Amino acid sequence: MNKHLLTSFLFLALTSIFTYYDTFNGGNLLSDSLVFSTFSNKSFIFDLVKSTFIVILIHGFIAIAAYTIDRSLSIKKYKTSFIVSWLCILAFIVSFSSLLFPLLKISINEESAIYILLISSSLIILIYIYGINQLSTTKKRLSLFALLISLLILFEAQYFKNHLTIQESDKTNVIIIGVDSLRPDYISEPLTPYIYNWKKEAIEIPNTLTPIARTFPSWGGILTGEHPITNNIRFNLSENTKYNQHSFIGYTLLENGYKTIFSQDERKFSNIGEGEGFTTVIGPPASAAEFFLSNLSQLPQLALATQIPFVDLLFPYIKSNRGAYKAYIPSNFIDKISNNLEGYKDKPLFFVNHFTLPHFPFNFNRPVFLPNEKLDPLSPYKYMYKGMLKTADKQVKLLIENLKVRGLLRNAIVIILSDHGESFGDESDGPTPKYDVASFETNSAGHGTNVLSQAQFKVFLSVKLYGNAEQCTSLFTPVKGKYNSLLDITPSILECLSIKDSKLSDGQAFSTPDTDRALILESSINPIVLSKNRIDKIQTLANGIKFYTINKEGKVIVKPSIYNAAIAAKQRSIIYKKFSLAIYPDIKDDLIFVELETNEWQPASMYKDRELVDEMFHILCRKYEKDINKGLIEQCNNPNKYLESIYEKWER
Repeated sequence: MNKHLLTSFLFLALTSIFTYYDTFNGGNLLSDSLVFSTFSNKSFIFDLVKSTFIVILIHGFIAIAAYTIDRSLSIKKYKTSFIVSWLCILAFIVSFSSLLFPLLKISINEESAIYILLISSSLIILIYIYGINQLSTTKKRLSLFALLISLLILFEAQYFKNHLTIQESDKTNVIIIGVDSLRPDYISEPLTPYIYNWKKEAIEIPNTLTPIARTFPSWGGILTGEHPITNNIRFNLSENTKYNQHSFIGYTLLENGYKTIFSQDERKFSNIGEGEGFTTVIGPPASAAEFFLSNLSQLPQLALATQIPFVDLLFPYIKSNRGAYKAYIPSNFIDKISNNLEGYKDKPLFFVNHFTLPHFPFNFNRPVFLPNEKLDPLSPYKYMYKGMLKTADKQVKLLIENLKVRGLLRNAIVIILSDHGESFGDESDGPTPKYDVASFETNSAGHGTNVLSQAQFKVFLSVKLYGNAEQCTSLFTPVKGKYNSLLDITPSILECLSIKDSKLSDGQAFSTPDTDRALILESSINPIVLSKNRIDKIQTLANGIKFYTINKEGKVIVKPSIYNAAIAAKQRSIIYKKFSLAIYPDIKDDLIFVELETNEWQPASMYKDRELVDEMFHILCRKYEKDINKGLIEQCNNPNKYLESIYEKWER
């Protein structure tokens, strides 16, 4: 047995070296998994030690499997049986993982994998049966019983799954389903058939924007109705001490008798959970350890082992975790939601779910091929993104069907939305210069990188009302020509449910006739799109991804020492009437003005209506009073003086 244990751990060592050699060699392991400022954090160390024990245990079971095969062979030459047992085990692991997870580095082509899996699994079964036949009757029965139990656990027999619960409450459920990075203009019948047909029957709310095109700030706005400057969720990993967790709608609905459930298949950059008023949280751990341990999904033996329910329970960093994308099977997450939906039989349900497939790296356990799309090898991301949209569309369909059979759609407000869009740097993704002589970066790839990119900030939002919720149809019907915000969701829901909330909201009901409403947007921190001086400053502070650290709860957060510098580096803009005005931190002598109807930009100092520019600039500065008081927006220190200075240069 000792030889088998040693061989199993040698297998672990060799697969790790082969898988991570390039990462180690390039010195990028820590940057891929995040460079933490300290490894003395107790929560992180506990997760690391526990997970190390589980990895050792998994390889112990692999050694036992090899040992069982070895002992089952009645071969006098021990070395031969030892070699045969390990050839069978290794062939089974590599071939099976290649079929399930073809993107792993240790994978072989599918055709070969099928044959090798058939041969290796057949040999293992035959050898095991042969070994059983050599045993006494009692031992034979015990062995067969052990085999049966193993198969039940391995294939997660229906007996172990939660039974379907049908809701009996007649109160209105609230269901919000998010799809990460979903652009409204990419919704089509060939690409997203379910959402395409859904929106034809739903109330579509056009011209909807997110205040920050990043997941956590967007969801913070959705679930509080507050702008990031109000709720203080300015970055993806804002620490919970910086914002009021009780301002989330989850707490309000809890107080009104709701069961609250939150699910997300990647929580790496969004720490929404129990602290935000959700009694049940479905998804991988939102901990610092997850950044590191999810990378173990690249080892075939661990990717396979975590598909077994009890292993996933002990080591929840791989299965159903979009962060471990090479081992992420989309249907697994739907199953996980299904198995954890509970507590709503006699209560109304507040259920929030977010699918993150369409977020970079635009991949999961196997590639998606789109027959009606062409792949540009020099720029593959748009094609890959569309593949993720197609798969996420199937996830939405499966989830809604699952909710329907549980009776959760009899009386319900059901919202499908995107948290932000995505830019691929196309010319149409951002405004074009009104004057040919003007040159300025008004668009960049990704999201949250440029406040003038409508492709990043414009989101999809639609509502379906069922049963007694239909009385709120007029409340959710948008006013023509009005710009809407994700911040409008919470106040609209609470008004529909006739629940009064004492806190002030930056959002308003969708039916509010405020066509001259001002919407305030801000970027996240992205040094790539900022000027050279700013890049040097931020990269010095964030060298080796030191933008993040670990708090005492073992969660990754924005590092306090860089927080104000990151706030100062933000771009900010206002959408007002049919225009947009933006402040860029490194443009000291002007503002950027956009005519939204023509999608053209120009220096604000050149626009003919100076009164409009002045009004928009003052509204924008007033909104960011907290930042201005900290000296983080230089242009707004003295708005009138700054406006005078940008006009003076044309008068000299």
